Amino acid sequence: MAIMHTMAEDEKANYKAQKLKEVRDYHSELIKNLGIGYTDFNMKTQFRDQYGRIVVGIFPSEFKKIKGFYFELVDFDLIPSTSDRSVYRVPPSSSFDDEYELSSKGQYLVPLEELKVISSKPVVNNTTTAEDKSIFKITQKAQESNSPIKEDAPYSDMTIRDYVAIHKGQPVSNKEWLNQLIKQLP
Repeated sequence: MAIMHTMAEDEKANYKAQKLKEVRDYHSELIKNLGIGYTDFNMKTQFRDQYGRIVVGIFPSEFKKIKGFYFELVDFDLIPSTSDRSVYRVPPSSSFDDEYELSSKGQYLVPLEELKVISSKPVVNNTTTAEDKSIFKITQKAQESNSPIKEDAPYSDMTIRDYVAIHKGQPVSNKEWLNQLIKQLP
């Protein structure tokens, strides 16, 4: 059902404001825990670009948020796209204009696969769950035993130190699993 298609322009603006408030209110605890401004959280609609990639449009100002820019995916009628209400983070970037294609609407087309999902459930409070504690214990135990950890991270989490480690072939990263990987290379 195409709700937005049937609305007048002023109705669309009111509807969008209402839906944005609902999204921000739903994630209010997460927004608070991240220490970001209420307006540093938004909703975005995914679509396919000319190359067939699933992308979201990110404005230049959204790349400039010091702690990153956060959003939930919604469909074209501004209804949450996924049942788990995943939240995505756009890391701050000063080179976005070199990295991404600019659309005719003034947004940079960022492939969704390049963005990190930071939450797929609402945060109720600041306490650590039993699941979080067990994951921490498993990770901590693996690190203490010096066993090889089969970890990976999205490209968007790469630090300058990681970049130098990879390109120089030197184990100088703060990620021990990456250093181990580099040491294994011929």
